[in-house]
Amino acid sequence: MKLAIYGASGKMGKELVALAKNDEKINLIYEFTSKNNNFDKLFQADLIIDFSTPVASKQLLMKASLLEKKPILLVGTTGLNEEYFELAKNYNASFFYSSNTSLGVALLNELVKKAATMLKDFDVEILEMHHNQKVDAPSGTALTLANTAKTYLSKARNEQVNLVFNRTEKRNKNEIGMASLRGGNVAGYHNVGFYSNDESVQLIHNANSRAIFAIGAIKIAKWLINQKTAHYTMGDFVNYLMQK
Repeated sequence: MKLAIYGASGKMGKELVALAKNDEKINLIYEFTSKNNNFDKLFQADLIIDFSTPVASKQLLMKASLLEKKPILLVGTTGLNEEYFELAKNYNASFFYSSNTSLGVALLNELVKKAATMLKDFDVEILEMHHNQKVDAPSGTALTLANTAKTYLSKARNEQVNLVFNRTEKRNKNEIGMASLRGGNVAGYHNVGFYSNDESVQLIHNANSRAIFAIGAIKIAKWLINQKTAHYTMGDFVNYLMQK
């Protein structure tokens, strides 16, 4: 696989570059940065991993969309808006997006589905914490988990459940509360809690380093390169792992 890393000078980009260089199944052909920014060289790759910024990700998607032979895009950038995803819908090549490429978080998301269904009468609250330089809040992972809980809880209750960020008033029954903390060098902490008057269940994922996201992205890239042309999510990759 001819691979390129977009946003190679960032914290995640450096992790990805290090892993790719030590993988005999990967030919890392280009490391795209703000200074080393030749799109012609970038687009020689079969697959591009993009952990950059919302502005840079949009630029990549728009330029790649104009190509006759489009590369596969594996995107892990967080903070992307609806405009980006509307553009992505028209990307006529394989496209993968996940706000978190950790296999542990993928499992957590599956557990949230089951818990929201079984514990439908419980209050649900989500707490996330990241390092003090993270620019978006709540995190993309927290939003993914919250939307999963919202979907399955609404279905189980047969009524609409809403997301509430940084609550300032008394809790309503049909809501999922979300809170964000920022400090130090925390790679990522997510806690999805289910609370009743008599018991509680907390589903927790703690990222000890950013390496787990890079490791997951490389594994996904190796899987994605062999799939038919389509748009994929972390759920598709989890289904693949469960069928192995």
